[in-house]
Amino acid sequence: MRATSVTFFHRLITGLAAFLGFGFCLSCMSVMEQRIGLVGKELRLPHAQPPISIPLIGKNLSGVTWSNSTGTLFAVTNSPQVIYELSKKGEVLRSIPLEGFSDTEDITHIEDDQFAVIEERRGLIRRVRISDNTTSIHAKDSPSIDLGTRHEDNKGYESLFFDRSNRSFLTMLELAPFDLFSIPMDGAGSPATLRRERLNLAVDDVAALAIDAKGELWVLSEASSCIIRQPRNGSEGRRIRLEAGSIPFEPEGLAFDDEDNLFVVGEPATFVVLRLKNR
Repeated sequence: MRATSVTFFHRLITGLAAFLGFGFCLSCMSVMEQRIGLVGKELRLPHAQPPISIPLIGKNLSGVTWSNSTGTLFAVTNSPQVIYELSKKGEVLRSIPLEGFSDTEDITHIEDDQFAVIEERRGLIRRVRISDNTTSIHAKDSPSIDLGTRHEDNKGYESLFFDRSNRSFLTMLELAPFDLFSIPMDGAGSPATLRRERLNLAVDDVAALAIDAKGELWVLSEASSCIIRQPRNGSEGRRIRLEAGSIPFEPEGLAFDDEDNLFVVGEPATFVVLRLKNR
């Protein structure tokens, strides 16, 4: 009877150790998968319409935002510095030259006729107004927030998104380490106002940011040609592979509308629309 009890407990302890060891291995695998970008199944969202090139833009299409005030998109090129109003089908409705601006990499809608653009090399966020009658915008008329650094190597802030939930701008430097910066819109604009959060991203760069209707952060990587749906717990989320068929495509900007569409634009002048339903 005693020998049987010893055998039973020996098997119990051995099984428990094996179970814990298996769990430890799974944990190690999870960390490894996360580091090399294999977390979860890679998603391929369906196209809502065929990808197109926009010949009226030409090249250097860098950022895009959705305005629920106008029901249209506003895109920006970094050279020349121009804002384009677009339909959901990618039709150019008008163009607005930006005078005195430099290297405008992204644009975001704040509210009503208020927008903001980011200048990568100068490290500036400039607030701009776009009404129905706006034909051009000058930098001297656009209040700026100085992010405190210059990036003449063209490796600065490429992304910009306005988070209405806390009325703050979100931006990130193009290259690692991937820190998400939050800047209150009504702050003085000094570097001390920046709040940062380190994100665990298995990508080569960051080109754009957006938050969807569920409050989830989406991060676009041009070099990795993908979008990461990033959970708030800091781990890497689902990866969406980007494709535009035979059209040349370097993804640079993304935006959500209010009908489950995800718009992705990129160089030279590519326009892609993906559907978010059943994701």
